[in-house]
Amino acid sequence: MTRKPIDSAALEKVVGGAYLPGTDGHDTTIGTNEADSIVLGAGNDYAEGRGGNDYIDAGAGHDEVYGDAGDDAIFAGAGNDFAAGGAGNDYIEGNDGDDVILGEAGTDALTGGAGNDIVVGGDGADNLQGDAGDDTLIGGFSDRAADSAFGGEGNDTFSWSPGGGNDYFDGGNGRDALTISGMTMAQLQQGLQVYTPGLQLLENSAGGVSFVNSQGQPQSFSGQLTIGGETLRFDNVERLQVG
Repeated sequence: MTRKPIDSAALEKVVGGAYLPGTDGHDTTIGTNEADSIVLGAGNDYAEGRGGNDYIDAGAGHDEVYGDAGDDAIFAGAGNDFAAGGAGNDYIEGNDGDDVILGEAGTDALTGGAGNDIVVGGDGADNLQGDAGDDTLIGGFSDRAADSAFGGEGNDTFSWSPGGGNDYFDGGNGRDALTISGMTMAQLQQGLQVYTPGLQLLENSAGGVSFVNSQGQPQSFSGQLTIGGETLRFDNVERLQVG
């Protein structure tokens, strides 16, 4: 997402290492290089923490929040929000709504909350939580860091590719999938180990594999996939898709 240009006439608050309450309108708030506390009300708000270890509570509404440099804590609140942590070890909660959450550089802890969220860790060993909803989780395609992702309730997807690191994905409840780019079906079958016993492999022409139990019913499974010295471990997955 491209940041919006800042209109000085619309800029309501500029803070520096201080507590700032917002309003129930559509606020535009820019922090400084100090540790700012930005607490906004209802409304479709825009906030930048800039430098420093910032605390940002965006409140209800469809908000756009950037933590920027520093170890930031961001609470997006209810609504369809966009939140990006920037450089630093950030903590971000999306809450209710269909959110897009980017951890970016650093060791981040990211939670989508209820809703169909997109949660992307970026560079660093990140922890990703989808929670309720049909979520898309991405640890980081080329960071080679060990990410952990948990889908929670809903039909979730975790995207991975060689170079993404020794990641772990637990799909949780629902019909969850692993989407793997940069890998052929032959490589998938060569590197795949399935821990769940008594299953029959199914392969389709679209480049996916799944398993059924002895009654022919779709079955989630656990296992690991190894390629090029990296291992992706997983639990509670119903389908693997390559491409």
